[in-house]
Amino acid sequence: MHELSPTKHLFLVHRWGGNVTVDWYPFLAKSLNESVAFHSSDYPEPTQPVAAIWVEHLRQQVQNELERPQTTLKSDLSNAYFVGHSVGTQTIMRYFAELPIDKRVGGAVLVAGWMLLNDPFFLLKPWLDPFDFDRVKTVTKDRPMVALVSDNDNFTFDDVMLQSNKLLREQVNAKIVMCHHQFHFRDEGNMHVVRAVHKMLNI
Repeated sequence: MHELSPTKHLFLVHRWGGNVTVDWYPFLAKSLNESVAFHSSDYPEPTQPVAAIWVEHLRQQVQNELERPQTTLKSDLSNAYFVGHSVGTQTIMRYFAELPIDKRVGGAVLVAGWMLLNDPFFLLKPWLDPFDFDRVKTVTKDRPMVALVSDNDNFTFDDVMLQSNKLLREQVNAKIVMCHHQFHFRDEGNMHVVRAVHKMLNI
């Protein structure tokens, strides 16, 4: 009996200050079945992330998989799915904004996704710069694009959270899913994340 080849590929982008061993990342990886290839890696300088460097890291990770001889990842990225956490969500959106117009990704889950922050310190301010929102809409058209937002997040809250959610809806066509008392989605066994990713992957 031989192993089944995965038909879907899930790329994880962790949060600021994170790595692939923390928060809900291992829990999510273990929840996936054999139809999903899980791709994760530690991003450069996680406590001082630079948008262009993180976007390039993700682009290279996807490209490396495309160039692997036995890959099942499609060149149009239609079976490529993405899940990001906080700054990781910005990385994913900015990566989408740079994709060729003929690409159509499978979908994305933006955990603790944001467009605005209440008190961004100087290292975060460049992550608030605009990107090609229309391109993001194009490469995700008719595909799942879901933002999980907590009602007590300590980085985006009150009127800023409402405005951030409005921008996510309007600028990248994200569906907002409000979650009760999840803070910044740091707990190890977060079922909100697992359910959203499984739904996106249809597993």
